[in-house]
Amino acid sequence: MIYDVCVVGAGTMGSSTAYHLSKKQDLKICLIGPGEPEAKTRDREVFGCHYDEGRITRIISQIETEQILAHRSMLSYPELERESGLQIFWEVGFAVIGKAGDEFVGQFNSMADKFCDREGLLCEEIDEDFIKERWSYFVPPENCFGRFSKKYNGYISVRNLVRACQTVAENNGVKRILEVVKDVERTGEGYFTIKLENGEEINSRKVVV
Repeated sequence: MIYDVCVVGAGTMGSSTAYHLSKKQDLKICLIGPGEPEAKTRDREVFGCHYDEGRITRIISQIETEQILAHRSMLSYPELERESGLQIFWEVGFAVIGKAGDEFVGQFNSMADKFCDREGLLCEEIDEDFIKERWSYFVPPENCFGRFSKKYNGYISVRNLVRACQTVAENNGVKRILEVVKDVERTGEGYFTIKLENGEEINSRKVVV
């Protein structure tokens, strides 16, 4: 069997890639890579990091491209949550706070205001009174300023994101292979051979690494 696309790596990026490719019903796709190990270990390079239970995700940023890409990602979360039955995103908001005159926070505020105005989103100004009223447990710095926005800001469970992408991809026909890829070679016959650590070989017309 020759796959149309083989995705190497079953972490956040690989699982997400397999999920989106699985929307194309005419493709034969496989996703290769072991799952997250139960115990943290440095014995293998393939386990370079463990998935997170809580990673901040936000559209408030001083970088416009980051705002746009984050916004697009968050717009896709509800569909993935419905398809998988797993919650991925918790919309609790995001705040940036600094002392008056802080150049970084000033740039951050300016970009956040610009993006939220364009998208019709609420972006609230932060000062000492705002913090004392909203977060009484937090002692703000004197003469602080910043921004707070709730819509499209919060945190994701990366473990649930990976599970959700893999679950839906497999439901859509993606073949999941729990092995380590040792090598990828281009053949002279118009496809690639993916060599696994267990000695097996898989052929695919395209490979995403």
